[in-house]
Amino acid sequence: MTTVVVTGATGNVGRHVVSELRRRGIPHRALARNPERATAVLGPGADLALGDFTEPESLRAAFAGAEQAFLSCANDPRQVENAANAIEAAATAGVRQIVLLSTVGAEVGAAKTFADQHGRIEPAWARRGSRS
Repeated sequence: MTTVVVTGATGNVGRHVVSELRRRGIPHRALARNPERATAVLGPGADLALGDFTEPESLRAAFAGAEQAFLSCANDPRQVENAANAIEAAATAGVRQIVLLSTVGAEVGAAKTFADQHGRIEPAWARRGSRS
């Protein structure tokens, strides 16, 4: 069965993705920087992969052996770089499908920073996010 890596696993959306994968019995790993916080948010027995968006090597290890990924990056000044690191690490690790959580109105130059950042992330995702 496919293994799914969930980034942003302790966030508002990611925690629900992890919960649903667990409920359905789908193998997954929750990417987390802080194992104590992740366990507190996701509950005991969560399959954690320790990694940090700013440390590409940790991301490659987290994605190793996975076939799918759900990518959610927190609103952060480094969001574009963080997402690019995750997308590249997942693709390098052989992840075949990356689902990107984006936003309405995502485009480069959008008035809202969040939409602008997602507009900058989406091209990298489109190039590397899905392969057969």
